[in-house]
Amino acid sequence: MPLFEELFVYNRGDQKKRKFSVLFEDLMANCPNRAAEVFCEAAEKTNDSVIFSNAARFYAKMEPPSFPKAMELINRAFEASNAKQRSRSLCHTKGVVLYIELKRAVNTGKVRSLEKLQELASKVLDAYKEARNFPPTYPNPLIGEVQVWLVCTGWIMKNKCDGDSQKALTYLVNQCPEFFRSCVSHSFYLLDLVDRIIQSVPSLPDPEDTQRRCNDARLSLMKTFRTTFRSSGRGRDAEDLVQACKALCSSKNFPRSSTLELKRLQAHFMLNSGDPIDSLKQEHLQYLQTLLGD
Repeated sequence: MPLFEELFVYNRGDQKKRKFSVLFEDLMANCPNRAAEVFCEAAEKTNDSVIFSNAARFYAKMEPPSFPKAMELINRAFEASNAKQRSRSLCHTKGVVLYIELKRAVNTGKVRSLEKLQELASKVLDAYKEARNFPPTYPNPLIGEVQVWLVCTGWIMKNKCDGDSQKALTYLVNQCPEFFRSCVSHSFYLLDLVDRIIQSVPSLPDPEDTQRRCNDARLSLMKTFRTTFRSSGRGRDAEDLVQACKALCSSKNFPRSSTLELKRLQAHFMLNSGDPIDSLKQEHLQYLQTLLGD
């Protein structure tokens, strides 16, 4: 294992983060299929669950991906000698592989119905839920769940609501199958949990990166509902900002802490728009003042 880490992971000068070595990165760039084979061979020889799971992730991300091979390697990871103490991490990696498969199916047009979307999303969510602990101290599966809901809401907006954020919010609440109905408020709740973990777990490996991924997911949720504010458009974007924000913040199931965080982000977007404050419509200016007051 030390030799493997020296050749594949730590051979990056004084960098502290675990990265592929220059040697292996060159092999990936020149012959990805051979790099995948080498990864598998390393997993076989070390019988290490981490190497098996990383090899699975590698197969899922390569072009073209091989999801059957990735799942085979994940299953091998659960059978490896050190799998028991790594079980939550392995479940998370399984979720990552299934998430990549879900995202690719959506992006390539293979998902043509809500039933199919729910089927694929359920598999990912089940894996992430197995990776959770209680009380929650492991943020990765929580962020992973939010990423799944982002893919789902993106598909619904595009395929059921003609890209209209107002229609999408109404559709999610009133017309979607039960599986999807609370996905927006639940996503903000999960990100709230991640914020608490970052603040309360001193042994978190990389809190800065975790916070960045949490913030990225929160902003992506807002952008999904066209919460980019630019008053000079005088059109849908500005109206979508106000309507989507009000709809989200007034949801009965929306946690108060998440509501306040969302309002803070909304104010941030409005204050950092491309237009000066004095050019805002009066109604939007009043809304901004309310956000800042809250």
